[in-house]
Amino acid sequence: MAPGAKFRKAFRKAYVVDDPGGLALLEHACAALDRISDLEAVLVADGLVATGSTGQPVAHPALDAIRKERDSFARLLRDLEPPPEPKGSGGASAAGKSLVRARWDR
Repeated sequence: MAPGAKFRKAFRKAYVVDDPGGLALLEHACAALDRISDLEAVLVADGLVATGSTGQPVAHPALDAIRKERDSFARLLRDLEPPPEPKGSGGASAAGKSLVRARWDR
């Protein structure tokens, strides 16, 4: 199973996401995880160093692409804000919910 599919399954098991916008963000996050996995496979095959335009050793371009995908993934998760309610969280106290909401509202 691809990393994005695993993440989707675990996320949907832990959280209720039923609005179209939240579902779209989740799908984009899962796609980012799949791209990260693909890029990491390229690095395993090619190594961390590539050859630059004048023959000099340079960092493999996939390294920068991975960083950008990870940043994108993190932004997408933040954009799911406010965080969805965990399934079965009905027992959380009002004070606890207030503290969590205050943290996410910063």
